Amino acid sequence: MTTSSVVPTVRLRCPDCGPVLIPGDGVSFVHTGGIVVGLLCSCPHCVHPISIDPGPTALRILHAFGVTRSVEVAHTRDHAADDLEREIVSLRILLEDESFLDRLRATRRTTESTPSA
Repeated sequence: MTTSSVVPTVRLRCPDCGPVLIPGDGVSFVHTGGIVVGLLCSCPHCVHPISIDPGPTALRILHAFGVTRSVEVAHTRDHAADDLEREIVSLRILLEDESFLDRLRATRRTTESTPSA
């Protein structure tokens, strides 16, 4: 018996090409300050960057189907309407991203090795 890895496909709208299908491994969660604030990818046809701000439910679904990569950006805007749910989803997503954990560990080591005044 063989096990195959299914890569999810995400349907998004490119500003230039219209609706496009993007493999899930080509999509990244965008986070700022530990809160996931959107998705980022490139159109497979024109390579135009596509950035969207899905709600916590969409983030949870994408994560459940295998989207795990994340990138950090500067603070963009507040998400007051769904803060608690977004924080919970963000924590689940980012705790499975090894690069996020490596950056967190590095920050902790730097903080612990800095002498206090």
